[in-house]
Amino acid sequence: MKKSVLIIAEHTMVGEFLLTFLQEQFKDFTIIRATSLNNARDLLHSISFNLVLTDILGNENSVISLIKEISIISPATRCLLVSAEANAIWIDRALRAGAFGFLTKSCASGEIVKAVDALLQGRSHLPPAVIQSLSEYVANGKSSYPHSALSKRELEIFVQIGNGNSLKKISTDLKLSANTVGVHKHNISKKTGIKSTAKIAHYCIEHGLLSSAA
Repeated sequence: MKKSVLIIAEHTMVGEFLLTFLQEQFKDFTIIRATSLNNARDLLHSISFNLVLTDILGNENSVISLIKEISIISPATRCLLVSAEANAIWIDRALRAGAFGFLTKSCASGEIVKAVDALLQGRSHLPPAVIQSLSEYVANGKSSYPHSALSKRELEIFVQIGNGNSLKKISTDLKLSANTVGVHKHNISKKTGIKSTAKIAHYCIEHGLLSSAA
């Protein structure tokens, strides 16, 4: 069966490069480009892709949500992320969400081919620089970063608060009761020692948790 790849890239230059490059390297593949996450969602509901390659472009939370959606819509589809830098926090979140590979834009073109081949064979792929960044984070994160003590849901709410969202909006976005969000916020404050919204925002920016930090 012919392999199919979906490229998600809003920037024209990045999108055209990836599309042209992959078409040259994998001539028998069907390769389609989406110019936005919403465009990608429409395609994912109508076409079965073997691989999704997406550029984060500062939309980290949205991309994490998309990865989770893909795991539900099409469990066999593999996700490969491309980012400007090897931010260990986002690599960790992406892998936990279900991504199988992570590349930086500074990688050699051959690394893209290796990653695509690996993911289509059911294996994960992380280049040396990404592995090093992730290893250091895993080794030191729990003792160095207060947010490492948070559960996935707590971290999600923590970042939303950092983005300036009200508890009411968070409740609506995450489909949780206001009381549940309030309990999570209390637990977040207790675990991290960070209580005010302003301090949470400052912490998130300082540690690269917000898209605005880029």
